[in-house]
Amino acid sequence: LDFMEEKLAKGDNLIAINAAIPMFFGLSQFAKNHPKNYVDGGIAEQYTVTLGGAIAAAGTRAIIFQNATFLQRAYDQLNHDLALNKEPAIVIISNSQTSNIPNVIDLAATSEEDLFAMLNWAYNQHEHPVFIHLPEHTLENRPTKITDFSKPQYEVVKSGEKVAILGLGAMLEKAENVAEELEKSGFNPTVVNPFFANLL
Repeated sequence: LDFMEEKLAKGDNLIAINAAIPMFFGLSQFAKNHPKNYVDGGIAEQYTVTLGGAIAAAGTRAIIFQNATFLQRAYDQLNHDLALNKEPAIVIISNSQTSNIPNVIDLAATSEEDLFAMLNWAYNQHEHPVFIHLPEHTLENRPTKITDFSKPQYEVVKSGEKVAILGLGAMLEKAENVAEELEKSGFNPTVVNPFFANLL
C-alpha cells in the first residue's frame, strides 16, 4: 500500500483492482482514500484479471490483488488475456499456482525489501505481466541485493558445500531452519533464495 501511495503522490496513473476481498490485502482504506484509483469487481476474478490487462495495455499501471483460493476461476484469463498478449499488469497473489503460465515473470517475495524491489522493477517495465507471491506469514526485514528481475537470478543466502537447499518465498525461512538441523549432523548446506517461480 505504501508503494501505491508513493506512486500516486508523484502523480502516477495507477489502478488497484480486487475481487470482493479488499480487507484481505488491507485495501479498504486505500479504496476510501482513492476511489478513482480502485476497482472492486465483486466475486468475479475473471473480470478483474481481464480488466487489469486492458488497463495495462492502455498504458495505465494496473495492480491486481488476488487470493489464490479463488484465482483458479480466472486461470483462463491469466493465460489468454494477460500472458498470451503480454499485457504488463502486476498481479499480487497470496499463494502460488501460476508458475506454468508462459510469457509471465513469476516472483516470490521473502521480505519487505524483496517485495519493494519486485514492485519497483515490475512497475517500471512494460514487457510482461508480473506475478508477485506474498508469503503467508508477515513479511520480515531482510536486505536484498537483487533489483533487476528481467532475467532469472538468485541470491546465495548461506554458502556451503555438497548440499544446496532452495527456499522460494515463504519457504526460505524453512530452508534456513533445515540447514541449521543438517549442520548438527555434520553437513554444511548452501541456502539459496531463487526469487523466480518460473524461467519465463
